[in-house]
Amino acid sequence: MAEQRRDVVVVGAGPAGSSAAYWLARAGLDVLVLEKSHFPREKVCGDGLTPRGVAALAAMGVDVADDGWVRHRGLRVHGGGQVVEVDWPKLARWPAGGLIRTRADLDAQLARHAVAAGAEVRFGVTVAEPLLDDAGRVCGVRAADGEQFRSTLVISAEGLSGRLAKTVGLNRRTDVPLGVAVRQYLPTTRSHDPYLDISFDLTDHGPDVESMPGYGWFFGMGDGTANVGFGLLDTRYAGDDDTRTVYRRWLRSLPASWGSTRRRWAPRCAGPGCPPRCPGGRPTPAGCCWSGTPPAR
Repeated sequence: MAEQRRDVVVVGAGPAGSSAAYWLARAGLDVLVLEKSHFPREKVCGDGLTPRGVAALAAMGVDVADDGWVRHRGLRVHGGGQVVEVDWPKLARWPAGGLIRTRADLDAQLARHAVAAGAEVRFGVTVAEPLLDDAGRVCGVRAADGEQFRSTLVISAEGLSGRLAKTVGLNRRTDVPLGVAVRQYLPTTRSHDPYLDISFDLTDHGPDVESMPGYGWFFGMGDGTANVGFGLLDTRYAGDDDTRTVYRRWLRSLPASWGSTRRRWAPRCAGPGCPPRCPGGRPTPAGCCWSGTPPAR
């Protein structure tokens, strides 16, 4: 199989990989992005962009004017029985508002943007290991099918499930907390709410040992649904309930005015950290990420 040579090989076409590819291609470098999935693809995420993220899109010239983007003005924080609405700060270097876009749409749009800048993106290519020169330095990558790609610079933007960084000894730091999350898209009457709801009161009586340190979110998607989820750090020292149990208990505590979120749909495992007993998942010590959509009505 022929060996290819590029200035830069980027492994992973998520926001980090596509953004890096865009800027490097704009600088005149020959950039190749290798992505194991085929887009559009599901990605466990809250789908919200803060003003800082919006500023990064603006710097890249990404068009955020179409109907797929939903704007929000700040956070509505629930905690200790209190509710506080906090607008995003007005700063000269950042826009005043944030945005919502599904990761399926956002990632595909950023990959197209990198291609428009001159990068090449190849989908369905799984990188198996790095190529090393005589001095032991990374000088390219080898795909699972044996194809080799040599380059002056290799960027690993694979995320949690990536192999490349691990093969050169760049493992996750165990002294840094790992986030574990579950989320679903659920129907709601609050789909166009200008605030993103963040809740630390995950039971009827407020925070408890099962849900701390963590929080729930409820982000209107502008299409009659909301991205609803719960995130927990793996530094939890008390409580035995798994993440889905805490999430479902929180859903039952939400007010009826928030829409149809009390209905139960079992999330399906979609992330790299699915627990061993998850249908369709695979074992990993990293944590678990869940995703789900309501059934057609």
